[in-house]
Amino acid sequence: MPLDRKKSSRDISCLALSGLKRIRKAKYYGLLFDSTPDQAHREQMAEVVRFVDINFEEKTVSMKDAESLAECILNQPRNDVMDLDDCRSQCYDNVTVMAGYKTGVQKRITEKNNLAIFINCYNH
Repeated sequence: MPLDRKKSSRDISCLALSGLKRIRKAKYYGLLFDSTPDQAHREQMAEVVRFVDINFEEKTVSMKDAESLAECILNQPRNDVMDLDDCRSQCYDNVTVMAGYKTGVQKRITEKNNLAIFINCYNH
């Protein structure tokens, strides 16, 4: 295994452990599992854990316009040292400020990365 793959695996493990600590601290969470076959026709399962960060002050958004919300959302990958160019999807509810195709948040994110396709969240 090349050195960069070993480092990536170690980074992912550290990130997973950090995430698990945050989930345990939050206590309540939601699960989403999905599977799809890979090129070798083996099922690959993905797990998504959604939870509420207990530190509400740090996450509070006071403005509700698309520009402010998009900036808040765009700051999160920067803070997490994640490259927005690697994002492949964005999912919001269907309210116009989020899902609007002319000036909504999804449009603003898509302008920064056209590979981050918008998927409507039907869980609301």
